[in-house]
Amino acid sequence: MLRIDRRTLPALPRPVFEIQAEHTAEGDIRVTVMAGQGEDSRIEEFPLTERPLLERRLTRWFRGLPYFVPGHRDWVRVSDQAVMLIGRWTGSEKFDTPLSQKMAMSEILQKAMEKLSMVSNVSTGLAHPLDEARAKELFIALRDHDVPLSQEDVRLHAEAYGWSARHAQKLGELADRIGGGAVVRIAFPRGWGEAIVGELLSTSA
Repeated sequence: MLRIDRRTLPALPRPVFEIQAEHTAEGDIRVTVMAGQGEDSRIEEFPLTERPLLERRLTRWFRGLPYFVPGHRDWVRVSDQAVMLIGRWTGSEKFDTPLSQKMAMSEILQKAMEKLSMVSNVSTGLAHPLDEARAKELFIALRDHDVPLSQEDVRLHAEAYGWSARHAQKLGELADRIGGGAVVRIAFPRGWGEAIVGELLSTSA
């Protein structure tokens, strides 16, 4: 599930406080706009189709919601950002994505987690600022190269490479946030993540 709230989009205007996107059993995308201040939440399902078409349908639906007057500047800007995040989230899940490509993406995630575990102190998790920075850079690079970031997959890979259950859970939560489009601060940016992902993608091509 993708969750978009004020941690992801700080300008999200009230009464809306969260937007969720999830896959249905039928293969559609269910989008929920959650609202407070006595307003009802709105739910709509969209066929999982090519990204441009899906984004156009999402944009029309968002702008037609009754919380704001037509053309509300803040809502137009934020909903356009939400459309982009949902489109990115669903981009690797199109029906026409070959199974071999999905398997390759899964293998890249596994190898990336192996690389991270080799240079991190797995006994302390993300406690050291450099280890936290590497993890953030890695997940950002994976997301930017359309490698799906599943909290559960990251957690399982981390445990397999020696992270404790507690530290693996926090690593999975970080990956899920970044995969959902959250902006994170990197204390010591070094470009390590992009270099690792680039290397993995070139060797798998």
